[in-house]
Amino acid sequence: MHDGLSIMSGEIIAPEIRPAKEGDHNYFQYPEMFLALGGKRGKQLQVLTDGTFFINRWFTTVEIRPKTLIPIGYVGVVVSYYGAKGVDVTGQGFRYGEQVEFNERGVWKQTLVPGKYALNPYAMKVEFVSTINFVLRKDNPSPRNCLEKAKRPERARSGWRKPLFRCGKCGPLAIRGSTH
Repeated sequence: MHDGLSIMSGEIIAPEIRPAKEGDHNYFQYPEMFLALGGKRGKQLQVLTDGTFFINRWFTTVEIRPKTLIPIGYVGVVVSYYGAKGVDVTGQGFRYGEQVEFNERGVWKQTLVPGKYALNPYAMKVEFVSTINFVLRKDNPSPRNCLEKAKRPERARSGWRKPLFRCGKCGPLAIRGSTH
């Protein structure tokens, strides 16, 4: 936003302006209403999702950014840079970091499941954490175990390289990364 009140000291991004009884700014399409509702100058927490918006380019500048994609097999741990300073919710027994509730500043306790999210990169960062488990068996002393075979996919009949491998213990074909 190029117009409005300045953000408070210690803030890095302007808070989201919620609709009121007087009206709504309709995703920044009504500058007068945005200012009347207390909109602040600078980068905004609220993002524009998919759709068509008629925005006054003298009032605001729009940056087009891709959505955050969290792939299957991962969760997203959100590190938030905005909001009230959060209170640690992990308790006394956990000494390796702090977790806070949703919309507080810090590492959110709730993670994001796989999917696409329209998140503001100036307000938060998402770290990907793998949730895939690999079971390594020690009962096979041979160095050519299932994990080594998983590194060499076999060519299927169609010529497309599928993530399959042969395993003597599990049968003819097993999916790479399966826990068998």
